[in-house]
Amino acid sequence: MKYNLARKVLHITMASVALLVGRIPFFYFPLICFAAILFNWLVLPHIFKGAFLYASEKHSKVSRGLLTYPIVLFLLSILFFKQPVFFVIGWSVMAFGDGFSSILGMSIQSKKLPWNPHKSWVGLIAFFVFGASGSLLIIGLLPEVILMNSPEGWVILIAVVVAGVFETIDGFYDDNIVVALISSGLAWSLVSLMPFSHPNTSVFLAAATISIAFSTVAYFFTSLSLSGCLAGFFVAFGSIMGFSFQGLIVLAVFFVISMFITKLSSRHQPKDLRQKARNHINVLANGSVASTVGLISAFSLGNKSQLFIAFTAAFASAFSDTISSEIGTAFGKRFFNILSFQKAEKGKDGAISLEGTMAGLLASGIMALVFYVSESSIDGAIIVLISGFSGNILDSVLGATLQQKGYMNNHSVNFTNTLFATVIAIILSNNFS
Repeated sequence: MKYNLARKVLHITMASVALLVGRIPFFYFPLICFAAILFNWLVLPHIFKGAFLYASEKHSKVSRGLLTYPIVLFLLSILFFKQPVFFVIGWSVMAFGDGFSSILGMSIQSKKLPWNPHKSWVGLIAFFVFGASGSLLIIGLLPEVILMNSPEGWVILIAVVVAGVFETIDGFYDDNIVVALISSGLAWSLVSLMPFSHPNTSVFLAAATISIAFSTVAYFFTSLSLSGCLAGFFVAFGSIMGFSFQGLIVLAVFFVISMFITKLSSRHQPKDLRQKARNHINVLANGSVASTVGLISAFSLGNKSQLFIAFTAAFASAFSDTISSEIGTAFGKRFFNILSFQKAEKGKDGAISLEGTMAGLLASGIMALVFYVSESSIDGAIIVLISGFSGNILDSVLGATLQQKGYMNNHSVNFTNTLFATVIAIILSNNFS
């Protein structure tokens, strides 16, 4: 336990390096992060000889946490090379929020969170308090040239709260990755989409009412567990708030057809492969990206047509992956690894079949058709088709690589493929739509 605390203290201390942003040329930071990756990978294990490893890592030479920490910082330094303040936000929230959450959560006894028995209310509150105050402190100490592009305090608070909630959800591989990318990415999104509008109260109430009804029906049809029902409300609410009836239709098509195909294919699958009622992790892994895009659209005065493309693409990716997996597992005859094309076992990560792949392509096509009926845009429909199916392919590639090696699990892979599809849709719509 002492080493777990020591590594968190080390993470918090390292955040002080962020104060060099604006004081030295920023191109040094990717180099610093890359050097840290090499040091933590090649040198640190020989110095401490496994002292910083968690119990679950006893057979590993390198701590995944100590490796992912500089890796995610390297990624942020590249993504926000021209907007380093968002690099600082991700680093600070990860260091102070996640760091103090672990330290106080392990040191102070308190009630566990109802959705995660491994996390406590003290840890969550510590994340909010120290993540927000630490980030604001670091940003406040940056040079004026950086502060000119600094987001307002409330943007950082929202980013901290959302990142803190996601940090408590089991099923995603590493806190460092989730916390840093969500806090930086959400802050950047909010700033990029300013100014904001204020949704009508009647719209808010209507969205809440329909979302309650939608998630309740799903629960009574045994498609969602109780926790999945609560997460389903969030996904439905964001979808309807952002895109009204159009968002509801996209969500309904995804949910109803997925539920039907799952029920149908389960009759042809062994009991150990049958899909049980989906819990909050399943729901958020597949729908949180789309719902977040919907909420951004609800409060944005920006290009809602482009946001609707991104929203539909996220669901197209989740839909394509779900249908592909269900049809492939139930009706596929020959399975092979997506990268090596060698024969693979049914149900194994990264294994695909012709039947499942064609079903996934058809599912993306259905979502593209839904988009075309809503927007009458052939360009947008093509973007949804390409983005959705690309997300499905990425899902299989990650399954064959990072998931097989234990670096990701099914939930983090699902989340990543919907995020990937959303990013691809935004890029394509910026250039071709």
